[in-house]
Amino acid sequence: TPSRPGPPGQTTTVPNLSGLDRAAATAALRAAGLQVGSVVPVRQSDLPPGVNINTVQVGQVILQSPVWGVSVPTGSFINIAIRAE
Repeated sequence: TPSRPGPPGQTTTVPNLSGLDRAAATAALRAAGLQVGSVVPVRQSDLPPGVNINTVQVGQVILQSPVWGVSVPTGSFINIAIRAE
């Protein structure tokens, strides 16, 4: 069941999801009071210059938006990109 947004004005810090598989990323977001937004499979050719897909294994999070460490309203959706190959 998706979390409901917290009281108005309540914020939480986005956790670092890099290297986590989808299930672990989902669990980390829920524990922080956040929700999974879009989940996009990516290949090296999809990534911006300077981002090396080989830093994670297939099926693991390579990018997230918003980035980790920022404060967002509780209940926000966090989008993730997962290595496809």
